[in-house]
Amino acid sequence: MHIKVLDIASRGSGSHNEDRAGSTGNLAWVIDGATDLVEEPLVGEHSDAAWLAEHTQRSLSSMEQEQHDDLAELPAGVSMYLADAFARHSRRRPTARWEHPSAAAIIIRATKDHLDWVSLGDCALIVETPAGLNCIGVGGPEAGDSRLASALQRLNIKRTLITEAERRSELLPQLRKGRGEKLNQPGGYGVISITPPPRELVSTGRLSVASSSHVLLATDGLMRLVEIFRRYDAQTLLETAKTKGLGRLLHELRSLEADDSDCFGHPRLKQSDDATGLLMRIC
Repeated sequence: MHIKVLDIASRGSGSHNEDRAGSTGNLAWVIDGATDLVEEPLVGEHSDAAWLAEHTQRSLSSMEQEQHDDLAELPAGVSMYLADAFARHSRRRPTARWEHPSAAAIIIRATKDHLDWVSLGDCALIVETPAGLNCIGVGGPEAGDSRLASALQRLNIKRTLITEAERRSELLPQLRKGRGEKLNQPGGYGVISITPPPRELVSTGRLSVASSSHVLLATDGLMRLVEIFRRYDAQTLLETAKTKGLGRLLHELRSLEADDSDCFGHPRLKQSDDATGLLMRIC
């Protein structure tokens, strides 16, 4: 079996998109760079998140198809590539782990009669299988800024910190503490970064798929339609992507975000987030 890309769409929330998506041979992926917590980028022209997402894309695009028999080994291999590139191009070394650039990602590989996947962070995979729809990363513990939900609710009750910059400034110590203690640390969370994630933090699986099955990969920005705005569930999101296209979904997302620009109706750290989808069919 192989992967046929039917549609791909990615839209940044600002002037620079920190998401990436792509495919090569029997591999496909989406990447979501984590917003920088440093005041100035250590390595990127625009942001460390964009730099890391772009270099992760380059690593995956150049990867030999059978380089990793076990897909769970792939994040460690990518981290080696990123660490080397970071060491050569960074303006200074990080002084704390929260300064490390990182990204969520989900990567799939089509085999003879299965779909293998590896996931780090909060991207989503929606797959048609003979047993029904299978959803990875949908409604997960990190979905919809849930880890910040209580803090965001407190800010909304105050209604004093209403701009995105003010929300970020208020929550920055909490964000830095959490990233510094948990990024690729035992008992924390696994991501693509310049240090490899512990194996136990790398989620993997194998799904049986039939020819003509559809697959949707999405970053959490696109999944706001499910996790925050509740306009779709996994099934209807996939069906809409198939019938109306990913561009239509991104347009709807931006309209919903603009209508709740103060983030009071649907609490979230940023009004808009980079959003990316990759729709495929298994052939």
